Amino acid sequence: MKTLVFLFFIIPVISLGQEVRWNFEDNDLTQWYQNVPGRWEVSDEYPITGKYSLHHAFDNDKADVDWIALFHDPLKLAESQAIWQFSIRYKYKPSAKNNWAVMFAGSNLPGNDKLMDYALVLGVNYRGSDDEIRLWKQKGENIESILSTHVNWENDIKTNNPVSFRITRTINGLISVEIDTSGGNFFKIGETIETEIIHSQFFLVYYKYTSTYDRGLYFDDLYIEGNFSKDTLQPRVKTIHTISSKSILVEFNKIVSTKEGNGFCIGGIGCRSPQNTIGSYLLVDLPFEL
Repeated sequence: MKTLVFLFFIIPVISLGQEVRWNFEDNDLTQWYQNVPGRWEVSDEYPITGKYSLHHAFDNDKADVDWIALFHDPLKLAESQAIWQFSIRYKYKPSAKNNWAVMFAGSNLPGNDKLMDYALVLGVNYRGSDDEIRLWKQKGENIESILSTHVNWENDIKTNNPVSFRITRTINGLISVEIDTSGGNFFKIGETIETEIIHSQFFLVYYKYTSTYDRGLYFDDLYIEGNFSKDTLQPRVKTIHTISSKSILVEFNKIVSTKEGNGFCIGGIGCRSPQNTIGSYLLVDLPFEL
């Protein structure tokens, strides 16, 4: 009988006291995780502010969905007020097939099906095609619009204009969305109450596009404020599922990341390094048949 001896993982997190700030001026994306490496870059091509912005830079010959995520220490939304602030520039007209969103207060990264376990999502046409800035609540395949701001991106924002957003959530779950279209004055465009989602450990930029609408999203000046708690607990294995005679799916109780040089050891067999991945699920190809 072969025994899985251990699994060793690193959880990438970054926070500075009770806030997270990221403006890309250090020209460094090593703390960010891309679903497909090389799709995003720090660019000096028409930056939103400063010398650099995050830019979707991949010239794709087909339609696709790309995202990039920054991890931080767990943010306890039921214990203090939380604020997310950032800037976006989108140079195309939005549609059902071409749109952007940001995801926060989530439990896991999108899987191959592009779905989240649960998350709050702010964007344009993440679902639907009315071009309104909306806030959605996502739980797997169930995606519900919980706030329509009645701000139409195509009519009110126009293409290629930088916009800043500020999202504030109180302890009691009151979420307000503010926008700054002039470079200095935020004004409220809507509010709602959502009390179910009370945990966040990453911020994610999501971009859906057709082959002629790639390379059109810019992002900058991320700021997150709230009650961060240092994550010192090691991840635990929840379940192990047999996928085939030579592969298993390991489910963890939190988001984990495998890095080169880390891996698992099996009694009497030896050690292997799985493919780099981040999420709550890890697919392991075994060196033997079950």
